[in-house]
Amino acid sequence: MIECLAMKKIVILIHKKRDDIKEFIKEFPDTYIFVEEKLNFDNPFIVKIEHSSKSSKNVVGNGIRHIYKDFPNHHIVFVNDEVNIDDVKLLVKELIESNKIIIAENDNAELVSKRKLQGIRIITKLFNIVHKQKANNIMSNVQGIPSHLVEHFLKLKGDTCAILINERFIIKDHKLDYKYIKVKSNVFTDAPSTIAGYLKCIIVICFVFIKFMISSVSAFLVDYSLSLGGYAFWSPLIVNFFTSLSVSVPGILLDVEIVSTGVARIISSIYNYIFNKKVVFAANEDVSKLSTSCKYFTLVLIIWVFNTIILKLATTYLNIPFAFAKIIADIIMYFVSFTIQRDFIFKKSNN
Repeated sequence: MIECLAMKKIVILIHKKRDDIKEFIKEFPDTYIFVEEKLNFDNPFIVKIEHSSKSSKNVVGNGIRHIYKDFPNHHIVFVNDEVNIDDVKLLVKELIESNKIIIAENDNAELVSKRKLQGIRIITKLFNIVHKQKANNIMSNVQGIPSHLVEHFLKLKGDTCAILINERFIIKDHKLDYKYIKVKSNVFTDAPSTIAGYLKCIIVICFVFIKFMISSVSAFLVDYSLSLGGYAFWSPLIVNFFTSLSVSVPGILLDVEIVSTGVARIISSIYNYIFNKKVVFAANEDVSKLSTSCKYFTLVLIIWVFNTIILKLATTYLNIPFAFAKIIADIIMYFVSFTIQRDFIFKKSNN
């Protein structure tokens, strides 16, 4: 039995229309219940969710912001239209006792179609691979958030699919404690039921990778055009200049390929650093810019060295033309660069 004192610190957010609201009032006395639509009866503990605009009808996001404004020190439990009251009680109990984010799950094929469960497993697996997580599922719309963590979720926007996935991004980025619990009800009522819906989820999950791809391709075009231009035009002039000097010059300054790729890499990496920091990974502003830039350009130097080695091997021993060898070398180092930048250089700090 949940103590009444503890229940006074709980707000229930029902983001689907239900016909048993009176049962909730009976089972959760003195507990504020937020609903999407105005009911046909009055009760001081029933609150209609405020939407910021007519075009913004995101029940979960607007509900969390409304609750945080009016009840800033309350835990939030949000449920769908199919979760039974006993499961809600269990969710509330676990939330109060653990003080962690609670995520309900149920893989009962009688409640959820096998096709939908398979789709949920696929996008969860994709999320875990792209973002290095160990989530059981990322589509449960029955959850509990302790009061001290609610502020992390105030910027949730988009449709329900985007909301559920973005919640996992927040948990990941801020390293928030969470716990899965098994319930008897269907917690996947907002999971996609069409291929188009799952494609949308995939785009949301892979958006950071897509942005990185755009950044990398544009940086590659800058690097590639400067490398080819340097190899054909200005690099030989630089090499001839150093060759004409009467003093000893390091060998790398006398190699046309190294000079052209080196200058091109410096220019393209500056562009790539700014794009990745501001757009792709949106690095936390509290992180030292000097620290981030030092780590990034150290990575650039290491990748350039390996890139040059691959390039020299390809052109010297395999007789691959410089233009094609350059593409091969960059593709090989692409995924290495993404992983290191995501996990070490632009990693968000845990505030």
